[in-house]
Amino acid sequence: MGPGASGMDISGTGYGGSPAGGLPESHVRRLAAYILRGLVISLTFIATLVMGVAKQSFSSFQITVKSTQSSSYVYFIVSNVFVCVYSAVAAGLSFTSSPSRSFELPLAVADLVAVGFLFTSNAASMAIDVVARKGIANFGWDKICNVAGTFCGHVTAAIVLSSLATVACVLLLVMSIVTIHRKSLY
Repeated sequence: MGPGASGMDISGTGYGGSPAGGLPESHVRRLAAYILRGLVISLTFIATLVMGVAKQSFSSFQITVKSTQSSSYVYFIVSNVFVCVYSAVAAGLSFTSSPSRSFELPLAVADLVAVGFLFTSNAASMAIDVVARKGIANFGWDKICNVAGTFCGHVTAAIVLSSLATVACVLLLVMSIVTIHRKSLY
């Protein structure tokens, strides 16, 4: 019989179960994974650069505010470099190898670790960014973003870029889990 057990197209695509104009579903998933991995690589790379160069000098006070002066921002930079390098290696391995079950589970676990690094580094950096913008009067910490606006702008931009990379990485993780689940059913 044709597509599906009753001869009917049950996918809703009109192509007998394959989306995107007749491409096999596995090709569409791999293409989506390559695109998402490319986004993760580029967004984490740019976020690292933006955070790494975030600094502002004040000649009247002879003070320079740098992202490398905060351990949260350093953790952000290191985490984004780690995820960028890992994603580049994973993309290279995905290009050079055919999809296999032995490769999918370790990749999903590594994606989960990458998501963890991105979530924690973004959260730590956001906390410091909020303190820099609003201050904490009870501790005597003044707002610095009203004085160091350029620095705070760079930090916020880097956090937004890394947060977008986190979303792409979560989508990759979900795709991996769905793929592993589907293969375990057959």
